[in-house]
Amino acid sequence: MGSKWCNYFRDHLYQEFLNATCKETFAFADNNQRDNLTAIAFLSGLYPSCKDLVPITKQTQLLFEQGEDPTANCPVCSKAGAKNEELAWLQWYTEGWHPHQPVPGSMLVFELHSASIADAEITDEGQFYVKLYFVAASPGQIRDGDQLSPENPPDRVQVIIPSCSEEVDIGNGLKDVRCPFTTFKTLIGKTLKHVCVADTLRPFVDSLSHIKEPSIKTARTTTTELAHAADTSKTNNSKQHAVEFFETLLWALFGVLMLCFITLVIRHAVKRRMERQKYGSIPMKMNNH
Repeated sequence: MGSKWCNYFRDHLYQEFLNATCKETFAFADNNQRDNLTAIAFLSGLYPSCKDLVPITKQTQLLFEQGEDPTANCPVCSKAGAKNEELAWLQWYTEGWHPHQPVPGSMLVFELHSASIADAEITDEGQFYVKLYFVAASPGQIRDGDQLSPENPPDRVQVIIPSCSEEVDIGNGLKDVRCPFTTFKTLIGKTLKHVCVADTLRPFVDSLSHIKEPSIKTARTTTTELAHAADTSKTNNSKQHAVEFFETLLWALFGVLMLCFITLVIRHAVKRRMERQKYGSIPMKMNNH
């Protein structure tokens, strides 16, 4: 079945993209900066039935972008392919399917949320966080051609983003899994294959994987302060060690002197005793009157 579909698409669709290089594949999007003009062109050119669908960006509150990264000629993910469905090492488990399987009609849904600003400790950068879900219809729903609805929804499971997602206490004994938006941007900046990003957007993507200059200055200042504190601590420790060494030396010298004194006393006593044994006692002269 898969080979028949591949042959059909090869014969009828996207012939200009066959054996295309990375630059050629995304040339159209590069020229239009992947904005609403790109969407209009694709909708009106590739799908004639959608000619009347024109995106309006001024009042846009929801952005929906869909793609099939593992099948791209130049995958924008650092690791992607027919045998590798993982994006940033993502894994999921859905009803009726193999683990981590990108099933037909499924999608990864990235949601950007805003935390409550009532908490004074939350900064502007820390206010936003990302939640990721994998949505897929069950094999039974696909087989029976079920119409998905709130009453008959597809399977929707939350996905952990490695090196980003963390468990957060949201009160009342409840926990939530969130990925800080700043961490998410840095992670995506390292994961994306930058060569396959439009030239006009590449500077932005490059900036995602680099630390901002203020942070670097702060880090340098902190490092300098830590180094100064370490030097001061080292100097104090050296002085303390010198004092301790001098005290120890004095006690050792005092001990040596005491030992020498005791040795001399013992030697003198022994010598005098030996002389007495050798010569005996000296008789005292008596005066006879």
